Amino acid sequence: MAARDISVSVYFARAVLKNAVVQGLDPISLLRKSRVSPRLLLEDDARLSAERFADDGMLRVATWNVAAINNNPFEYVITHDDPAYNQLMLDVESLIDYPGDLDLTVGQILDETIMLDLFSHLRAEGFDGVEKTVEYWRCNLK
Repeated sequence: MAARDISVSVYFARAVLKNAVVQGLDPISLLRKSRVSPRLLLEDDARLSAERFADDGMLRVATWNVAAINNNPFEYVITHDDPAYNQLMLDVESLIDYPGDLDLTVGQILDETIMLDLFSHLRAEGFDGVEKTVEYWRCNLK
């Protein structure tokens, strides 16, 4: 699929820019470099073309398959000669096995306001099963 056929929601762009500010970056400068008008961010239904970012090599994406085929994101962990990589994998394993104070519920990370906003957007986009998702979140994840 060509970059011109891929777009991202303005909500994603807003979140990226919010994080950019936290990191000490100038969001207006980033928008200019990407040739995106700041006014576009005021439109709730706007989408930004990935082509804006990909043409000049600015788009960088990383993913982690947290819903791996066996619900195990580490099923593809490799053996590596790099001690830092091996230590990272051991540290992640230790965190999962013994989370201590870092063992949080989804509700502690994504509060009611955030989730209600998400559910509102899902309804607006016409997703099926939103009410079941709301109920599951309230009963099992919150």
